[in-house]
Amino acid sequence: MNIVFRVDAAQHIGSGHVMRCLTLADELSQHGVNCIFISREFEGNLFSLIKEKGYLLYSLSSPITSLYQNPNQLVPHEHWLGVNYEVDAKQTIDILNMISIKIDWLIVDHYAIDSRWEEIVKPYVQKIMIIDDLADRQHDCDLLLDQTYQRNKTAYDNNKVKSQHYLLGSKYCLLRNEFLENRNKTLQYFDHEYIDDTSKRILISMGGVDKDNITGKILDSLSDINLLPDDELHIIMGKNAKWLTNIKNTVMNFKCKTYVYHDIRNVAEIMSRCNLAIGAGGTTTWERCSLGLPSIIISIAENQNLIIEELVKCGASWFAGRATSLNKSTLESIIKHAIFDKFSLYSLSKICRDICDGYGTKRVVNIMLSNEFNFDFITEDDIPILYQWRNHEHTRKMSFNSSPIIYQDHVNWMKNKLKDESFVFLKIINFQQETIGCIRLFLNNDESEISIYLDPDKLGEGLGSRILCQFTPWVKENLPQIKYIKARIKSENKASIKVFERSGYKMISSDYILNL
Repeated sequence: MNIVFRVDAAQHIGSGHVMRCLTLADELSQHGVNCIFISREFEGNLFSLIKEKGYLLYSLSSPITSLYQNPNQLVPHEHWLGVNYEVDAKQTIDILNMISIKIDWLIVDHYAIDSRWEEIVKPYVQKIMIIDDLADRQHDCDLLLDQTYQRNKTAYDNNKVKSQHYLLGSKYCLLRNEFLENRNKTLQYFDHEYIDDTSKRILISMGGVDKDNITGKILDSLSDINLLPDDELHIIMGKNAKWLTNIKNTVMNFKCKTYVYHDIRNVAEIMSRCNLAIGAGGTTTWERCSLGLPSIIISIAENQNLIIEELVKCGASWFAGRATSLNKSTLESIIKHAIFDKFSLYSLSKICRDICDGYGTKRVVNIMLSNEFNFDFITEDDIPILYQWRNHEHTRKMSFNSSPIIYQDHVNWMKNKLKDESFVFLKIINFQQETIGCIRLFLNNDESEISIYLDPDKLGEGLGSRILCQFTPWVKENLPQIKYIKARIKSENKASIKVFERSGYKMISSDYILNL
């Protein structure tokens, strides 16, 4: 499967769009998907990061001016594209033609692109997915993702959006796996240790660019608060942070421990050390929520205001104001209230953790891959090819019974099991209508034990986890009595263990279990 991302990062755009696309690409890559990026060469781009992660990048030429001026623009952020939308569409098509492979999905994450661009490019790809959180323009796509908290389809109905499917709300937040991995540790801290913890560990994160030095203004407010030597300030700054040196000089005047991080890869780990965050209202909002980290939010862009309003309304965050009119005394007052009222802070942690559970990226990927395979019941006509696969040297090596199988014994065993209602045998069919593997389920009340093997010629293509991700909904729909699936895997079969773990199975005792 081949997926292309059309997304930009720049001083005037920020880095959030590219970062969430990289998060999605990383998860897709874990399922064997080939991901390619198309991005314009703006000042503040993230080309080096995209390449560092191993993705093929095609760059669009740098515009004469970063903000394209169109007196008749129909889209509020159209100038962010740097060129006319028709020019951008043509340049994108030229690259798609040059790639010369079938593009299963084109994922667009750009406030400047609307249905006019999408209609031009649509004939050159199988499907288009739009990532948006403004709901301020028309779209023509197959899938629309908006991770805004409490978002519903009405917002897009008003703009006459054409989309076959919608993924709306914070349950689809695109977060890296590191946040899921650190979630339990942070929640346990707030539930069992926080009330007795006297130290203040404050996170400051104002986005990848922070062009207006809001971080400096926050530090100015904190300078008048009595932070003790054992207290900590953790300041995260992005790759393109222009005020880095200034911030490093400023924190030297603080009595507490201070840490300034620049262009780091372990954000979740650092967040999990803190018990209060002061940050912007973009993607990092969902990162903090997934960890149950209480936060004071400062709006640095117009599109963040709706998100912040909903979070404050439900008691999940405090709001300190907009960056353009940030008041030092107001911010100082909110910070003091937050760090000295531990019960209010704990209440925020309880509320915000339920807004985003960290599984959003996996949910999106499962849905994107859900039409890649079909499952059909095996018949006696399939027995010969199944014998070839089951008796293959690699399949036997990874099976608990590794001895060669006599063909007639296989035929007799299969015929008996096909009549046995406690067994379900399915063949796996890809989008080219090829049978590429077999799944066997042994049913025992609300439990089922799964066994899967593929055509040996298909090994190494990253199919396993994609098949399992699509198979889970099949089980829920066709075998609703099944509450969990168990897999028995030989300890030396590292590839299969990795496949099942990627698909959500957890090791319990010696088995791998998926709760449905």
